[in-house]
Amino acid sequence: MIKIGVISPNDAAEGVVRQLLSPWLVTFSKPDIADVIVTYGTLKESGKPTVMIPSETIEFHKWFKENKLQVIEAWGKKIKVPATETIKLTLTPKTKHFYCKFNHTKIVDMESLAMQEDDTTFLLPLDIIEEYNLKLIQTLDPQVSLTYRFLTGLPIPYTLAPSKLRSFLFSARKVKHVDSYIDCLDLDALRYLLVLGIEKAIGEPLQRKTWKGHKYACLITHDVDSQEGLSRALVLKRIEERYDIQSAWFIPTEQYKLDSGVLLKLANHGEVGAHGTRHDGKLMGLSRERIVRRLVEAKRVLESIVGRVIVGFRAPLLQHSRVIFESLLEAGYVYDSSVPSWEPRHPSCMKPYGIGTVYPLNLSGVLEVPVSVPQDHQMIQILGLSAKQTVEKWLEIKETIKELGGVCTFLVHPDYKLASQESLGVYEELLSALTSDHQVRIVLLKEING
Repeated sequence: MIKIGVISPNDAAEGVVRQLLSPWLVTFSKPDIADVIVTYGTLKESGKPTVMIPSETIEFHKWFKENKLQVIEAWGKKIKVPATETIKLTLTPKTKHFYCKFNHTKIVDMESLAMQEDDTTFLLPLDIIEEYNLKLIQTLDPQVSLTYRFLTGLPIPYTLAPSKLRSFLFSARKVKHVDSYIDCLDLDALRYLLVLGIEKAIGEPLQRKTWKGHKYACLITHDVDSQEGLSRALVLKRIEERYDIQSAWFIPTEQYKLDSGVLLKLANHGEVGAHGTRHDGKLMGLSRERIVRRLVEAKRVLESIVGRVIVGFRAPLLQHSRVIFESLLEAGYVYDSSVPSWEPRHPSCMKPYGIGTVYPLNLSGVLEVPVSVPQDHQMIQILGLSAKQTVEKWLEIKETIKELGGVCTFLVHPDYKLASQESLGVYEELLSALTSDHQVRIVLLKEING
């Protein structure tokens, strides 16, 4: 197993490198016993294979000038990063500059940016630490739209607003299709950019971790938003059990009357997680004290019904923020699954949005397992696809996640069309396709490790 050493005046940089390399079989060690060194914010010589991450320091600018490296404005320039033999991820840098020797086209191929300074040193073309931190700021402090503030700020629950008004405000008439999925995984592009540098420095490929011998993992999850959804839940569960699939069910505790018998059946050969107390979209606007109070109450109620410790959470409307993550940790949750990898029109910002990764990561001490496949609501309600078209598109996205060795997280609401009587056959087609793939490991969220 390759030993990685990180040299940086900033301890936080090592934390970012660890996060980015978490899907690979590597260990971290002191630089003097490492196989390869990753440096950031310093030009310190190590005498070992080295990957240099550039930074906006006087020391680096002087070094760039001495070595006659080209400094290019990053905005609008795209980098394509090879991830597998068939997949190239796209990254559009948000930091000010990147560094290269060639810039022939708007789409820059990483092979032309392979800035090998000698046989053992590889200079990355941009500051991946800063890029990663900017992505996390965007995720942990999302910009909330005025439409979302209006709907969730009503004195009555937004779900009681006229359906035509909600449909108009949350619709996506300008969204005509699902963008190329691989072009939305910008955080993962940073991972593979770092891996590319390490592989060039040491002259051998890194090995990805497997999911107990399987190439990728798959999660079937459900948000039960209404009384009708709860009444349909066991229908979906019976279909899943025919395929020996365990699924996760996220339940709000004060939105409707809970049926303890149904919840116990959902928890048996499955998992129940908290979906907050009310599906009112107000969670991300509350104070930390009130968020913790809601989280603790939801956990307490569900634990008293199913007789098991509740460790997982998913927020209504996939709300998330730094305060929510910190509150989850305080309330005793182990994992969250509220952040989409990408979706065409996220409710809180009313535009395409996502964290850009198909791998779990740590956010403020809580394991985040992204909703890596755009949920059924987005596909059917927002994009206007049929149930059949939705499953077809999901299976396409699943192939991309499979090739990357990530986690394929499906979110199916028993409240919506895919769970209706006329679409159950289509849902079963999805389950059949998943279980017939011998390279997948279908697991519960609580079994995922960061």
